[in-house]
Amino acid sequence: MVFIASSRPIMSEPHMGAELLVRGAPESAPRLGLSALAVGLTVVAFGTSAPEWGRTSDQFAQTVPNEKSPQILK
Repeated sequence: MVFIASSRPIMSEPHMGAELLVRGAPESAPRLGLSALAVGLTVVAFGTSAPEWGRTSDQFAQTVPNEKSPQILK
């Protein structure tokens, strides 16, 4: 739920998406029955992969079909 709410702002304004994720995750964790450790690890995992995800999806949106993306390794 937090991922969906924060994924769009991350693409347009990275600092706003990060703010939503960091503030929203601890608030929604107890309602979802998750521990603080699980939420912390998920936020860290998402935070470390979000820049690559954003660059890659932006690259795919701008590339011509059959053109290779520099973010993808063989």
